[in-house]
Order: sequence, then C-alpha cells, then structure tokens
Amino acid sequence: TTKEHWLSEPRSQKSSPRMHCGRCGMTVDNVAYRYLNGCSGIMCLCPNPREPWLYRYYEFNEECDKRNVELMWDLDQWNKKVKDQSTRPPLRCSVCSTVVTSVSINNFYNHAEFGACVCRPSEIPLADRFADCQAS
Repeated sequence: TTKEHWLSEPRSQKSSPRMHCGRCGMTVDNVAYRYLNGCSGIMCLCPNPREPWLYRYYEFNEECDKRNVELMWDLDQWNKKVKDQSTRPPLRCSVCSTVVTSVSINNFYNHAEFGACVCRPSEIPLADRFADCQAS
C-alpha cells in the first residue's frame, strides 16, 4: 500500500489494506485492520511466533542447520518431549561433536545461545564459530 492509496482508501475495521512482508516477500490483502490492531500479523508465509514450539519442529531444525548444529531428536521424539520454549533438546555441534543439553529452545532460537563446544569457548559469537573451526 502506498501512502497515496492509504490516504485515499476508505477505512473501517473491516477494510483490508494491501501489505507486503519484508521478510518472505509475500503480498497479502486479506487481513482486516481490526486484526492488525491486535498484532496478529499479516498472515504471510513467515513462521508464526505465537505458534507453540511443539508444532515448529521443521523451523527449529532448519535453524540448527543454519548454525551448523544437529538436533538430535527426530519428529516423533520432538512431539513427545517438547512442552514449551523452555524445553532443552539435545544439540550436537557439527564441528567438534560436543552434545549440549543445557540450552532451551528459546535461548537457542531467539538469543543465539549454544553453550561451550570443545572447538570454541562460549564467549566467541556463534556466527563466527564454524569458519574459525575450519581454519584450525
């Protein structure tokens, strides 16, 4: 929605402006203002942060892959053991094979915490860990 369109369009709580998600690139025009006011999001393809972690196995596993960490639970184990964001699944560093069981889903996903590996001390940022390990 452009500024001109926004100003010229008649608005009510039932109106649905055209919006573009900057993360996934999807454009939607099916969400009414009343739902936006409640911070429900724009119903795009991005993962819903309000959806319980029990239903977000693939999203979490994808984040593990991005960080060169292996989630040691399969989907069945995830479904049986995940209760909420404080659940601590076993994660293995793909570089040094250290298994970490002290980091919650929330801290790993939202705060980039992984814990100390044999290959890197915890004070080195996680984003820099893989490249440094390959050089040594």
